[in-house]
Amino acid sequence: MLNARALASDEHGGILVLGGLLLPFLILLIALSVDIGNWWVHKRHLQLQVDAAALAGGGLFGECFSNPSGANAAIQNEATKYSGSPGATYNGQVGGTNQGAITMLYQSKTFAVGGPGPDDTETLPPCDTASFMFDVKGTEANLPLLFDFPGLDFVQSINAQARVQLKTVQVQEGMLPVAVPDLRFNYAFATFVNEATGAVLATSQLQKTGTSNGLQLWSSIAPVDVPIVGSSIGVRLRLVGGSDPTSPCGQLYTECYDLASGNGVVHIRGWAALVAPEARNVWLLPGTCAPDAYFAVGACSAGLQAEVDLGPTHPLTGSGVIADVWASVGGAGHYSLTPSGTSGLVTWSAPSGVPLGGGGPHNVSLHWSWELQTGTWNGLACTDRNTNPCKATGSFGTVQRGMVAFPDNSGPVQRVQVYESGVSTSGANSFAQGSTHTLGVGIAVTGSLQVQSEASDPVVELRVTGSQNQSIDCDPAYANLREEIENGCGPAYEINSGLSCPAYNALWGLPEPWNCVKTQTGGAVGQVEHGLKDRILGGANTCTAPINWPNYSIGDPRLVPLIITPFGSFGGTGNDIIPVIDFGVFYVVGWSGDPCPGAHPVPKGYIAGHFVKYAAPNPHGAGDAVCNPDSLTPCVAVMTR
Repeated sequence: MLNARALASDEHGGILVLGGLLLPFLILLIALSVDIGNWWVHKRHLQLQVDAAALAGGGLFGECFSNPSGANAAIQNEATKYSGSPGATYNGQVGGTNQGAITMLYQSKTFAVGGPGPDDTETLPPCDTASFMFDVKGTEANLPLLFDFPGLDFVQSINAQARVQLKTVQVQEGMLPVAVPDLRFNYAFATFVNEATGAVLATSQLQKTGTSNGLQLWSSIAPVDVPIVGSSIGVRLRLVGGSDPTSPCGQLYTECYDLASGNGVVHIRGWAALVAPEARNVWLLPGTCAPDAYFAVGACSAGLQAEVDLGPTHPLTGSGVIADVWASVGGAGHYSLTPSGTSGLVTWSAPSGVPLGGGGPHNVSLHWSWELQTGTWNGLACTDRNTNPCKATGSFGTVQRGMVAFPDNSGPVQRVQVYESGVSTSGANSFAQGSTHTLGVGIAVTGSLQVQSEASDPVVELRVTGSQNQSIDCDPAYANLREEIENGCGPAYEINSGLSCPAYNALWGLPEPWNCVKTQTGGAVGQVEHGLKDRILGGANTCTAPINWPNYSIGDPRLVPLIITPFGSFGGTGNDIIPVIDFGVFYVVGWSGDPCPGAHPVPKGYIAGHFVKYAAPNPHGAGDAVCNPDSLTPCVAVMTR
């Protein structure tokens, strides 16, 4: 028989009692763990939902530029599709019927329920925010517990946040193998040359004086004395994009106009007092030409004014006298002038009507004829018949030259004007030979590559033909330009902050991204046509990608990214390596062989289009600076939170 002490010390069944006491707590712990796990799964999926919503909406950020009136609504509607909230198409919350109330807030500083206090979210619509921000805050409120124990309802809401912002692209892939030189340069010089001999008469350095209507304005630092030697003096321009102001024509980062023709971009007439018949001062008048007829930005109708002395043997008045002084352009046409006097040195003029057609120089020559149809002349009997012996004709030859801007002749130059120091008149393009005049030069040059968005914006033509074209060799994986156009530049490129580049043959051995690119000389006319057909039309000979300018949509195959290089990048004499200073996006509206209606006509080897501000939905790019809506640089949607 056991005594009381033995019973008291007997431990059999103690664990069972302890287990019984702990079992409720163990069950509670298991329930708590399961519900915490359930909460975590919902939390993780809610984060997926807000991430998907932010990325889907941010993918339409490009419509801020192409469709500003509807972009904000489109961004929010696209985000809602992927948010998992009521009315969403995709990404429903996990848990079946075990769900709380899902709420998605856009551009809100706070969550619908709970969460931290107000944050730095910009509450304006995404396109209107200073930093192009699209913020999504998701809440799942009152998530039911799997085990409904009293006191375990402390999780009132689950919150998740995602934010996408537009950033300026710093690294880019997939570009068209065509580079576009920047239009900004550092130095400018105007040189006066005797066009007959090529001798330099004087050189004036120009300085930037400001901007006007998007143009860079440059003018002579100091006018220079120019001896009027010969009958034709040309004004040539040397624009230097590099750091060396002495960089000559034909060197990288230096462009010269109009070196190709051997003349100048504008003309100065040198006249000599000769025996009549003679022409002395001869000026071009503006007519319909802008800014004037010496250098016009497009085809126009010029005027002409000439001081002509036909001599005493060719009077302008009297019975039966018929006198005519007329101009021709390029040896063609008959454009009569009207006299303002009756004898001696008479000013003949036509306010307009002298056509200056396509781009390039247009030589204007002057001719005269005289006839007396009654009486006698030099002992001859005059008649009104075709056999009338009382006739005289002659030519003064080329007396002036008008220039119509054309990329090969004048690049980005939009105005060139010669002025004489101390003389109020702006034109200084006709002087007596043997005199010396103090002359200056003012020019206006396209200020920068401009974002375009209107149907009336001028078409930009990229040149991918000739020995100094704009094509680049951007991908060692492709053997020719056609394949590079079709597939885009595969390697990643980044923006170069200076002009430093590795050796030409060393670039492709360096790790990506590369900040310099190789130029490619020689014509490739057929490859341009076939490459664009492959890239934009999918190889079809029909219009599978209509021209939608300016109402294009995100993802239009006619949108192609480009590399921007320094001014004068294609002024060298061979294959070069040049820095990548920016990126741009070009909307193609035509090439030779483009089958689509409305395609802009261009010569073989040219690509026509417009520069646009663009943010691709799935870009091959990266960046971290805030997107600048006014710059050409494309932007990329980046998740920042």
